[in-house]
Amino acid sequence: MLKITENRYSGIPTIRRTMQEYSLPQPEFLDERGSFIVKLYKYGEEKNISKPVEIENRELILFCKTPRTRKEICDYLGLSSVTYAIQTHVMPLVDKGIIKMSMPDKPKSPKQLFYTDMFE
Repeated sequence: MLKITENRYSGIPTIRRTMQEYSLPQPEFLDERGSFIVKLYKYGEEKNISKPVEIENRELILFCKTPRTRKEICDYLGLSSVTYAIQTHVMPLVDKGIIKMSMPDKPKSPKQLFYTDMFE
């Protein structure tokens, strides 16, 4: 069935190429019980865990070379929600130990600053 579908410009080669381009596992194309199923996986293999920091994160990390407030980071990212900016962009880097908090024992303090010492 897969060969018939691919001959009809289904986009399967495009899906495979794009998954490879983003270092994601190749999709599974299945014919189960009369249904054509495509399984896409959003996480790569273990070797991708140690891949270099993404470019947008790298710029944020460089920005945090100087300790920054939540608001400064939000403005830098061009976002309107401070909470969203911190939860989606900063905290994953804090969890990885890339960005540090000035008061780790008081993570919700309004005086909290975020910084990195990676480039010293």
